[in-house]
Amino acid sequence: MRIRLIYRYLRGRLRKLIANDDVATTRSFFNYVYTKRRDLDEVFPVMEVVAIGSSLSDYAFYSPSWSKSFNFGLTSSDLSVALELYEKVLRNAPNLRIVFLYSGVFVPGFNLAYTSERNR
Repeated sequence: MRIRLIYRYLRGRLRKLIANDDVATTRSFFNYVYTKRRDLDEVFPVMEVVAIGSSLSDYAFYSPSWSKSFNFGLTSSDLSVALELYEKVLRNAPNLRIVFLYSGVFVPGFNLAYTSERNR
């Protein structure tokens, strides 16, 4: 009897840990990511300045104030995502001169893959 209760408890905990919260599957989230991607493709040939990072860069860097710049900050991203974005920009932006990496004190060691979607 006791083993069955422990099993049910652990199964319920596992279900909560791996459950899909449907936060990142909303229409507005897909629109946000699609718009960033479309705008990035348009600016690659002339881009000289790029801001990369999490929501810190998404909200802190105002790209219209810099000519030939792009704000590539994505909400809920960590340093591994920022590194992949940086490598993509390096391959496709021949005129790149300045890279802003926005990072907070809490970011090093943080791995977004192990967090719940609910916490983003």
